[in-house]
Amino acid sequence: MKKLISVLLILSASTLPVLSEEIIEKPSVKRFGIEAGLGLNVFLPFLQLRASYRLPYNDNRWDVNLSHSIGASFGPALYISSLGTKYYFAYNNPKPEIFTFQPFLSGAIAASYYFNSSNDKWPKGIGSIGPAIFLGIGTDLHIIDNLQLSGAVYTGYPALFRPELNLKVRF
Repeated sequence: MKKLISVLLILSASTLPVLSEEIIEKPSVKRFGIEAGLGLNVFLPFLQLRASYRLPYNDNRWDVNLSHSIGASFGPALYISSLGTKYYFAYNNPKPEIFTFQPFLSGAIAASYYFNSSNDKWPKGIGSIGPAIFLGIGTDLHIIDNLQLSGAVYTGYPALFRPELNLKVRF
């Protein structure tokens, strides 16, 4: 019994950090984010809002987001609501330094629709244009602790070329 207790004491003492060494704590990741921005659907401007959540898997490299944009068109306003993801393929430091870039790959599936209240050439009310899909590449630029500038270029349907620039706040 004494040998068992002494072995347990030795094992538990060996797992404690040495007092002269510093204990390094990993900084907490700011998981939630809100983005607001603007961009172009080929050459027609749009405004966008996006809410995102950084998943605690794979070294915090995955980001899942919900997005809604309203854009100008030749008829009534074009709306796109999407569910998307971003994968940060470079090292993802949870506490990045000021003015560091974090490049990402992104994809989204979406629904595109319009709301017509005044244009006589289109049916009145809400109408579906159809599904949408976007794939793109971009980067986040960390300005200060939880403020980022995000830029990306997407391709897909219904917009073959969709650049965007967003201001993101993480909390």
